[in-house]
Amino acid sequence: SDRWLLQAVEQARQPDADTAATDLAWALRCLADVYHCHLSDPVRAEALYREALPLYAAHYGAQSQQIAEVHSRLGAALAVQQRYADAERQYRTAVALQRKHLPDDLHGVTMALGQVAWLCGKQGRNGEATEALLLALQLCEKHVARMFGSPIEVIHALDKLIAHYLQIGEYDNALKLVERVLPMQKDTLAGEFKSPCELRAY
Repeated sequence: SDRWLLQAVEQARQPDADTAATDLAWALRCLADVYHCHLSDPVRAEALYREALPLYAAHYGAQSQQIAEVHSRLGAALAVQQRYADAERQYRTAVALQRKHLPDDLHGVTMALGQVAWLCGKQGRNGEATEALLLALQLCEKHVARMFGSPIEVIHALDKLIAHYLQIGEYDNALKLVERVLPMQKDTLAGEFKSPCELRAY
């Protein structure tokens, strides 16, 4: 599939190609995904995501959910290269865009905030990591009941925040959230209870 995508991209780049910009943007993003997720070549993936960004902006608009997703994927490619500050900027851009589309993009914005928290932690800024996870929790609490009628997204946000507090040694804060989340997990997951020891950061 990567060979077919590469051929599609090269054909679409030709000056006389009868290809819509959206087709090229889609092919670039898909090819970038292949390089990032399957071929372990984040540098090549980064270049392709960056090439796709202006095409997505031109077609979908600079404030669209689609371009937010490309920023998130670019952030992931940069994080793999340990370019944490650059990756954080891309995820923060994604968050800013996704917040314009709440509650529809609630899952996307909470995932991006989790990555912002992880990247802040990698750069020694645990306070900002906490702020990002608290914001994710607040957004879930505000929007999730109206969307799903279930607290599952709130549970996930609490899980991440508990894991973060445990990781940075704020055990009292972690315990307070554990006491809050346990009844929610038992009621909602119906036997799929997860103990705090099984929680993973971010």
